[in-house]
Amino acid sequence: MIRKTKVNIHNPDSRGLPMGGWTLVARIFGGSSDFSPISSNWASEIPLNPETSADISQTTSMKNEGWSQIKSDVLMLCLTGHDTGCAPFTHKRSMSLAHLFKTQFGVVPDEQYSFATLLKAFGKSCDLSVLRQGWCGLNLGDTCDPTNNDPNKKPVSTTHIARIGCIGDIQATCFPDDYALGVGVSSCKDGYGCENVGDSKNMHYRCDYVHGTLMHTAFLYVL
Repeated sequence: MIRKTKVNIHNPDSRGLPMGGWTLVARIFGGSSDFSPISSNWASEIPLNPETSADISQTTSMKNEGWSQIKSDVLMLCLTGHDTGCAPFTHKRSMSLAHLFKTQFGVVPDEQYSFATLLKAFGKSCDLSVLRQGWCGLNLGDTCDPTNNDPNKKPVSTTHIARIGCIGDIQATCFPDDYALGVGVSSCKDGYGCENVGDSKNMHYRCDYVHGTLMHTAFLYVL
């Protein structure tokens, strides 16, 4: 079942996006790995627990038919609940999320997030005083060449991935390992190391030396 949900966007940087009309296409439980950086769920059209789609009280991961059927120009990730900690990503690709994550790499949304602005949208905080360089967007497969490296390939041809979110570093290089925030993001402290992006948890974070897993459920919408 595809659920249309009215969502109040608690985000001052939402650029005037409509308050209603969003369609829920996925729930993502942070402690699982079904939406890890290398999960096939990103590019696959196969639903995941779609029978639970209409129940926003569920905490398990879900992906319904809207992931592959609804063409849209913007997605919204609500990181801390079904209507809290929400950040829109306006990609203007007019395609389904399955097609987007399968074919579009290194997508910089119109919002042009930095670590600071995305943290604010998600209602999170982090000491960014030593952060020198960051990359934020959708389907970043390799920050050295983000538009050409496919994060869906196995074995993965990159050391860092950000499906939705930001990764960054305290040095001005294209090999970030010190900062990570979002869904399907990786860092050197996600259990796999810098040279081997693996099946890490869905919502990994790292703030310099502080790191871990966000053990709650995020909600993903399209408009």
